[in-house]
Order: sequence, then C-alpha cells, then structure tokens
Amino acid sequence: MAADIELTARQVQRIDEDGLLTLVFAASDDPEDGYVLIQWEPARPEVAPWVEVSDEIFGAQDAIEALQVGPASFALTIRPALVSRFGMVGTVEVRVPAATPGGAEALTALATLPTR
Repeated sequence: MAADIELTARQVQRIDEDGLLTLVFAASDDPEDGYVLIQWEPARPEVAPWVEVSDEIFGAQDAIEALQVGPASFALTIRPALVSRFGMVGTVEVRVPAATPGGAEALTALATLPTR
C-alpha cells in the first residue's frame, strides 16, 4: 500500500540547538518541492515531537501514531485525530538514498525518537 505522500530526500539537515533536535528531510533546497521536519527534545522524552510536512500549516505536536525507521527510509503514520491538520494526509514515506549527505546519521537519530 502506497503512502499518501512519498518523498525522496536529496538533502538532510540536522540541527542540535537549545536541547532540541531537528531533522529535515527535503526533496531539494526549495521548500516547495517537499520536506518532512521532525523536532523533539531528546532529554525530555515525555514531550511529544513536532512534525511538519511541506509547510508549517501542515504541522502539529504529538501527531505521530506510528514510526518505522529502516536503513534507507522511514514511514510515519499521523494520528487519525490530526489527519485533517495535515491536509488529510495520514501516511508519509521518506526514502533517503545512500548518496544523501548526512542521511544515514539522520535516520539513526530518528530511530531514537520516543513514540507513544
């Protein structure tokens, strides 16, 4: 079954700032081409992560129902109560080619994200 949104990340950015870890997986350097941003506080696992898909209006805290991280991709499922907040997107799959700088490291970090 295909995800509602599928993205191939050609750029990955990891930002560690003020106790927040932010991972951005983007199709290009133009935000209009699509991106997935996930931000959380590793030292405070009780605080739900922020997820944003291609625009800040399509974002919310505590939106992740399920997260599967593999060696070259990840898939997330949005909580049903928040699907409308994401423009009726319920599932997102992001492929991270091996040649993507920082991609493997970002996937490793993402695998540590606490889910509820």
